[in-house]
Amino acid sequence: MNAEPDRARAAIADAGITGEAVNLLSADAYGGVSFEDLASLKGLLKVFFSHEPWTATHEKRLAELLGDVGGVWTHTLSNGATVEHGMIDGRYRLRVTGGEEQSPGSLFNRLFSGPIIPEATPNPRHIRFPLGGRPGPSRFYRRGEAIDDDRVTELLTDPAVSDVLVAPDFVAIGLDRADRWEDRIDEVLASVTRLFGVRPPVTDSTSPTRDELVAGGGRPRHPSGVVDLHLLDPDSDAGRKQLVQASRSTDPRRRRLAVATIGNTGDDQFLQSTLVRVWDDPSRIVRRTAVDVAVDTAQSWIRPLLERGLTDPDAWIRWKSLRGLVDIGSEPSLGLIEPLRDDADFRVRLEAHNSFHSAAADKLDRVRIEIAPTHEAASEQAALNIADALIGVAHDPLLGLAGGSTPLAAYEKLARLDVDWSRVIGFLGDERWVPPDHPDSNARMVRKSALGGTQCNLLAVPFGDDPHAAAAAYEEQLAAAADGTDPAVLLLGMGDDGHTASLFPGTTALDASGRDYVATWVETKNSWRLTVTLDFISRVDHVMFLVTGAAKAARVAEVLQTDSDLPAARATRVAPQVTWFLDEHAAARLER
Repeated sequence: MNAEPDRARAAIADAGITGEAVNLLSADAYGGVSFEDLASLKGLLKVFFSHEPWTATHEKRLAELLGDVGGVWTHTLSNGATVEHGMIDGRYRLRVTGGEEQSPGSLFNRLFSGPIIPEATPNPRHIRFPLGGRPGPSRFYRRGEAIDDDRVTELLTDPAVSDVLVAPDFVAIGLDRADRWEDRIDEVLASVTRLFGVRPPVTDSTSPTRDELVAGGGRPRHPSGVVDLHLLDPDSDAGRKQLVQASRSTDPRRRRLAVATIGNTGDDQFLQSTLVRVWDDPSRIVRRTAVDVAVDTAQSWIRPLLERGLTDPDAWIRWKSLRGLVDIGSEPSLGLIEPLRDDADFRVRLEAHNSFHSAAADKLDRVRIEIAPTHEAASEQAALNIADALIGVAHDPLLGLAGGSTPLAAYEKLARLDVDWSRVIGFLGDERWVPPDHPDSNARMVRKSALGGTQCNLLAVPFGDDPHAAAAAYEEQLAAAADGTDPAVLLLGMGDDGHTASLFPGTTALDASGRDYVATWVETKNSWRLTVTLDFISRVDHVMFLVTGAAKAARVAEVLQTDSDLPAARATRVAPQVTWFLDEHAAARLER
């Protein structure tokens, strides 16, 4: 395919509107797709709306999957892209052109990314729009009275606007009802920006963005040596040493720029240790930069820091911390977000409410529950979905395998499906600390299962004297096999106590941060286990649970329908996409 459609496909993914596109496609032509083909269709669409190559093989498979859809449809997406699909040249084709501009984004991105940032006031009907400049006398205008300011006259043409307060450094606008603000603020903000503009700052404590600092653009004049920090390489020994020293300086401007530059490191452990150290810095400009850097990482290890940011005295930091939590999934943090729904700051209140809406929508979109009549039928459903997910991946896919006896039937069915096993790299979701030929070894179980007769390349945990060293070595194997991509599938089970993989309640593995695979002592088993971490699970494209039997029914209901803190519930919350395959016995206590 030529470059222009490839850029258009990638632009849709970058703008975060893949769901918008897929909803339109589904409404037009995908309603007749069978359950067996649904996962394969999703896998193909995931490749299409991405930066990955869309090949003739993908196009042919999509056409064969859909058959004759009976029409041709064209849609314009919110980023301006044009999507055309349907029966073109005798078979189904999907095409995208244009739309390389970023989409407008959420209400909050629009409100807080422009030159004028709205602020809440004690009166919920009024919003203050800071303009910059020096404070001075203000004048109040009310609808129905004489108006001698053409800018105010234009604002009052909006029937929702009841009054306007104009000062040299701000404009405050009142609506007739407070509950109209969420719908009207975009238009009011645009009018204020156009009519009043922004004044040159007098003494402005608001810092340049981190990108401006690092790029060296738009920066204020500083004493010699401060701005030069942005030229240092945070991943060289000399640069890192200077940046660490600067981050401990008595000058907050120097500390801020050091933190901003450290944000460009490729070493997550170095970045994490720096952010932890400066998070409670006495200077607001340093704390703001630290939050900005943390949110930019969009990794799960920043969650504890962002949760601390929710109680910062600075409203901008509270708001930015909320935005970061929404980006990585706000559901695990809702208990801490709840008080901010009554925050004194308008943007914080709105963002806190948005966090709850986002979490609810996210869960509906992320978590699917499939109930089959028997263990065998649930195993077959799981196998079909695993196969479709593997087939839809452009690169060599990583497949995480569960141990125990429950998945054996699924492995038997999976081994018979049309999967190019020579491309698949299998790994263990967890392993017991036993030799590879021990009867309790998960690697031994997989080798002796039907999958052992395929060409699947299984990565086995190296056994030795030190479980921690073995976990670290396996972590390196996984990273090398992934080669910069995310694992395609991880199959998990759940124990009677709610554990999954070897993430048992109360074990240290649950709190492992910045690690993919760790060793953990399990007191209830009196043994060492090696396991994937929640951080790792948060990067798997599709996590699938296979749970059957009446003994699991109570735990299944607790994990899926309460705010449980059990390991299986936590794994479900952090995973980007989750499907639970249950038999009727395991699903018996679910509300349907």
